Amino acid sequence: MVLGLFLASVVHAGEPFAQMMPMAEKPPKELGISEKDWKQMLDLMAQQSAQESPVPSKHEVGVPAPRNSFYFASGDMGEIKFVTLVSQDDVDELRKFYKDALDQMPGWKWSDEFSMFHKSEDPLTMQKIMSMSIPVIEIEQVNEGTLAFMFMADEKFKASLKSLVKIAYYPN
Repeated sequence: MVLGLFLASVVHAGEPFAQMMPMAEKPPKELGISEKDWKQMLDLMAQQSAQESPVPSKHEVGVPAPRNSFYFASGDMGEIKFVTLVSQDDVDELRKFYKDALDQMPGWKWSDEFSMFHKSEDPLTMQKIMSMSIPVIEIEQVNEGTLAFMFMADEKFKASLKSLVKIAYYPN
């Protein structure tokens, strides 16, 4: 199921929040499977993921996705949902993008203490972050752990990735 998170092919009603990442055309050698089996596995995982973790729409998320970003995962934690993107832009570029975009949207603020955007009247606290009770946008550098979950993605694409964008939101 974890692998299926980033293979979703169905979108909630409306324009998809972000484009899908390019998948490797040939299986990674570590898997030891044929190209035919690889394609069947991708198809099967896309079908499973479409049922379990569909790509949300732009309208549903309610904040913009950066231009050079790609869908990685989505899910929910009770009432609040989340979507994670991978991006070819660096952390500073993405923070500037969201600062400019969120300045036009009421309620969004930047927290220096936690290095994330949040939508709340009150100051951001660790309790709010841990309880996933408010919309937040966190941007961080891509790490080896993230890339390990992307073994099915195109290698040149993976090498171009610089950032992760994690968005928690209440669906519109």
